[in-house]
Amino acid sequence: MNSTEVRRRSINHPRTSPPSSMWWCRHQSRQPYLSTSKLAVVTSNAAAARVELVDVDETVLSELVEIATSDAHANEVTPPLTLENSWTPERIAWLQAFHRERRSGLTGPAGEATWAVTVDGRIVGSVRLKATAQEGCLETGAWLSRTARGRGVGRQALGALLELATAAGAEEVRADTTSTNSAALGLLRRLAFGIGIGEGGAVRATLHLPGLGASPPG
Repeated sequence: MNSTEVRRRSINHPRTSPPSSMWWCRHQSRQPYLSTSKLAVVTSNAAAARVELVDVDETVLSELVEIATSDAHANEVTPPLTLENSWTPERIAWLQAFHRERRSGLTGPAGEATWAVTVDGRIVGSVRLKATAQEGCLETGAWLSRTARGRGVGRQALGALLELATAAGAEEVRADTTSTNSAALGLLRRLAFGIGIGEGGAVRATLHLPGLGASPPG
């Protein structure tokens, strides 16, 4: 049976937005959920690996950059800052600044919070939540290392992220991807996201969260 442990953690957060597509394919909000605290959510299963979302401090950020540059394509993690889909000093600097500038969470200047995804304590990617212009709606995005894919890690990580969004008081979470991203679409559908396909194959997936009457974390 799955069990979920939620732990509160205090926090202290781009110049450019990350890729709009969700990693597994390739690569406003009302006041109550704009909290000054983050939550770390641990999802565990007796027969599966332990997946945890953790705050991105400097130690975690160093490990996150290492796994990104060694086990993920650059365009899956950063915007196309260079013509080649390869890691450069510019892309690494962008990734470091992106997470550092989001350490103040949803109430910070970036209006966004990020977490690293770990499997049995090993960092394998990251997820994010961002305030939008639509009241009660948060945007999500994520990427995973190649070796972490196809093992159910994405489903557990996104499930934990949805718990964070619910605890923060959000009513809706949305994700953008493309119609050719069958892996992302399959995962979003399994998590009950509604799928809308627009021009050029652009996809917006939306999930209405249950009204659990959650109070803002603090």
